[in-house]
Amino acid sequence: MDTDRYMQRICSIIAKAQITNGGPVILFQPENEYTNFETGRSPDGDYMQHIIDLARQAGIVVPMISNDARPEGHNSPGTGAGAVDIYGHDGYPLGFDCGDPDAWPADRLPTRYHALHMAQSPETPFSLLEFQGGSFDPWGGHGFEKCAALVNHEYERVFYKNNLAAGVSIFSIYMLFGGTNWGNLGHPGGYTSYDYGAAIKEDRSVAREKFLELKLQAQFVKVSPTYLTAMPGNVDFHRFTQLEIIGVDAQVTRLEINGKPLDFKQNSLSNWVAQTPDSGNTVGVPELSALEWTRLDSLPEIQPAYDDSTWPVANLVTSYNTDFSLLTPVSLFASDYGFHTGTIVFRGHFVANGRENMFNITTQGGSGFASSVWLNSTFVGSFANGPSAASHNTSSYRLPDLDAGLTYIFTILVDTMGLEENFIIGSDTMKTPRGILDYSITSPDGRRTNVTNWKLTGNLGGEDYADLSRGPLNEGGLFFERQGCHLPNASGCALSYSVLLNDRIDPGVFFYRATLPLNLPSLDLDISLSFVFNDGVSDVTFGTFRALLYVNGFQFGKYASNVGPQTNFPVPEGILRYREDNYLGLAIWPLEKRGAKLPGFRLRVNGIPVTTGRQKVDAIQGRAAYTRETSSFAL
Repeated sequence: MDTDRYMQRICSIIAKAQITNGGPVILFQPENEYTNFETGRSPDGDYMQHIIDLARQAGIVVPMISNDARPEGHNSPGTGAGAVDIYGHDGYPLGFDCGDPDAWPADRLPTRYHALHMAQSPETPFSLLEFQGGSFDPWGGHGFEKCAALVNHEYERVFYKNNLAAGVSIFSIYMLFGGTNWGNLGHPGGYTSYDYGAAIKEDRSVAREKFLELKLQAQFVKVSPTYLTAMPGNVDFHRFTQLEIIGVDAQVTRLEINGKPLDFKQNSLSNWVAQTPDSGNTVGVPELSALEWTRLDSLPEIQPAYDDSTWPVANLVTSYNTDFSLLTPVSLFASDYGFHTGTIVFRGHFVANGRENMFNITTQGGSGFASSVWLNSTFVGSFANGPSAASHNTSSYRLPDLDAGLTYIFTILVDTMGLEENFIIGSDTMKTPRGILDYSITSPDGRRTNVTNWKLTGNLGGEDYADLSRGPLNEGGLFFERQGCHLPNASGCALSYSVLLNDRIDPGVFFYRATLPLNLPSLDLDISLSFVFNDGVSDVTFGTFRALLYVNGFQFGKYASNVGPQTNFPVPEGILRYREDNYLGLAIWPLEKRGAKLPGFRLRVNGIPVTTGRQKVDAIQGRAAYTRETSSFAL
């Protein structure tokens, strides 16, 4: 079984890192949120026991701990087959609607945690494996700053202290730091950022007051000495600009901060006063619009001479997908042909009878997706989506006059947003297909014209992907991705030189690239950088578009101008090389007939750079440009 092989391989790696071997692993969680089931189904103790047995066979010796989605008592100690050693559960009392952060939902404070624990697992530590520390935010959502305001420091004071009062012993917060869904790692329920409104922001800053409240509570739990009117501690140079040192011994004559001398003065009370070392730290970064940009037409598929003869043929009359039936003569589900990520490109060949006037198509890419259609070289239209962030769409497009007997080709782009999560056990939601679900070419009299040949392509190599260093999800199926033009030192990409980044461009896909030189004092300062789209501009005259951001070959941003909410895309040091040249790639996909224009795109320093004592950050050595094989996936 696949589960057996997976568990044996992964658990054998984890086993080596257990505390019994001097490692950090002290507990093992065999399942997660094994709680919500389709009607008529319930937890299967034999299944859970099988998972536990596989872990034990692979060398796991630490205690087994569970994580129920709610305090239902599933698989708690003493319940028979599948029982764990320590029972734990989730807690998300405020829910996930960040739209009105000043209004907490009523009656959400858990008042029965202690009683439930005593009823469900009284002999084990009271364990909260996931307790709310923020909120997810979907495409078209309200933005993570509002989520941070909803689950803020006041929430922590009420709900976390309530947990302590209930006797919690194992207390894990989801999330303390969220991070980034780089390279299509996420599912359609979220966008590139996974900031989560957590205590530590995606850009690693700790300016949110909830971080300080969380730290205060953690220190209180760790040790509770006699209360003092003041507590000695480290100075936070990120929040304060002036330092006053009280009661300096007369023998002390020198002030050092992080090993470096700092000038000071004495005030009227004989206290030392100094400016904190980072209060004047300013770091300049290049203007992106001033870089030397080149451009590639990344939709050659709509040109008359384009040859798709080596593309994979969509010829499956049944689907491997056991949960969704075909509505088309052959499967146009991308995963049936090994493509699971990014933009999928379809080409449908048909012979016209001269009377066709409508093309109807149903596409599905997940929440916030988009699609566009061309007939030969003529733009037919797009489903651009919007703030409602629909996951599928049926569109009808009027066709131009066609000549009887001639062959025409539809070129269709479907931007997929990842595969679905499967929260309800037994529902198989994760099998929801991506691609074209249905289509028809019709004449005024209702007659339909058949597509004689469908072809499709996605990321280079599909499941046998080429870029092992960046993983299977980093690239989609757009031409520049298949050709590797987004990778450092790429060659063989036919580029137009010295183009303006903010030129208006026609419907299509255009890939821009430039070299970004950086020489930042990153050995002395911790500097956080973000790429920012549009600077909050919402002027509809710029047109609707989607964009992909690549930094040194890594995809670090998917932007949808009319869906949102994300406009700010942090990229950490290590992906960005702070003391050398960087390779930037930016793909723009206009979705309207009038085209689109990029209103703004800049590099921003987040907050105030702070003095750092950390070690040098090494650059991530992803694979550089490599020869693209002449294959069905590359052309």
